[in-house]
Amino acid sequence: QEIQRLVRHGKPFCIGLGIIDDFDDLEYKTGSDEPNSDEAGENMPESGDGNILTLKVASIIKQTLRNFDDAYRMNDREFVFALKQTDVVGGMAAMERFGRLVEEERIPVVINGKQDVLSVSCGVAEVIGQDDIDELLENLRKDITNPHTEKGAVVQYHELSSLERYIKSQ
Repeated sequence: QEIQRLVRHGKPFCIGLGIIDDFDDLEYKTGSDEPNSDEAGENMPESGDGNILTLKVASIIKQTLRNFDDAYRMNDREFVFALKQTDVVGGMAAMERFGRLVEEERIPVVINGKQDVLSVSCGVAEVIGQDDIDELLENLRKDITNPHTEKGAVVQYHELSSLERYIKSQ
């Protein structure tokens, strides 16, 4: 409804999608040798390190967005950004800022048994007219998780036919 109002008034609107890289192989590190404690030594929940990771990412999202933009957690791995009155150039800048802030935070994780830092890959699409948001998100997801896309990249979605999308994926 809000998208239709913005489009009707000629205002640009972008959808961003941030995906935590290597999420299925990721183990969150608390920053301490002692299990279930944070760096200050306070107890952490026995389970739910993913929730702690989600809170850290949410904090970074707050730094990324303007006060009138919105963000939504789709699941533990994916976050959707509603970037109002933003064209694709501004959307790319916002998603690049998000990726850079995650990188600067240097959140320690273990991926496949190796110490690493958290990274996110992002995509952005400008919503035009009657675009189906679910379809846009699915296409962004495919572009971001494409094996040819580098970890930590920000991609811009371009409308492609099914045939073009198939050829590009090969």
